Amino acid sequence: MPLKKGEGYYQNGWLIYNQVSYGVTDNLTVAMSMTPFGTGGTVKFGYKVADKLHVSAGGIGVISFFGDDPLVIAGTNVTIGDEQKNLTLSYGVVFGKPRNTSRYSTQIFNFSAMIEISSSMWLMTENFFMVIDHPAGPSHLISMGLRKASKKRDMVWDYCLVGLPADDIYGIPWISCTIPF
Repeated sequence: MPLKKGEGYYQNGWLIYNQVSYGVTDNLTVAMSMTPFGTGGTVKFGYKVADKLHVSAGGIGVISFFGDDPLVIAGTNVTIGDEQKNLTLSYGVVFGKPRNTSRYSTQIFNFSAMIEISSSMWLMTENFFMVIDHPAGPSHLISMGLRKASKKRDMVWDYCLVGLPADDIYGIPWISCTIPF
C-alpha cells in the first residue's frame, strides 16, 4: 500500500539496518537505506484499484561497500486487504554480478501476510522464494513474527524469527522499530 503524500517513516533493524521512506505523492513512494554492508534506494508507484485491492511496481538499487557490482531489483506487488489484515503476492527480478561469479539474474517470489490479533498487535509472515540462474540453485527465506504498536509513542516493533536456507532451518531473531513522521 503506498504512503500518502507527506507521510513517512524511519525503520531500524538490529541497529545496523536503517531506512527512511517518504510519500512524494499519494502514488509515489521513495526510500533510502544504509547498512554497514552497502546503501540503496527505492522507487515505488502504487495504486488503490478497489476498496481492498492495491497494486504497485518499482525498483530497488543496492550498492555494496565491498566491491561488488550494484544490484537492481525490479518488481510488482498485489495486496488484498487493508492496513490491519492483508495478503501480498510479489514478483521481482534481480540483476547483478556478485564478486567471483558470472553475471546472473534471479527471480523472486514473495508471499506476505498480516492479521490483527488485538488493537495493538499483529501476527505476520514474510516469505521469499528465489529461482537463481547460478550453480547455487534455488533458495528461500521464511519468517514469522509479531508486530506490536507502542502504547506510549507512535512506534511499531517487529519481533520475528527468520529461517535461512540450510539442511535444517534455524530461526534467527529479527528485531526492528518503525517510527512514522
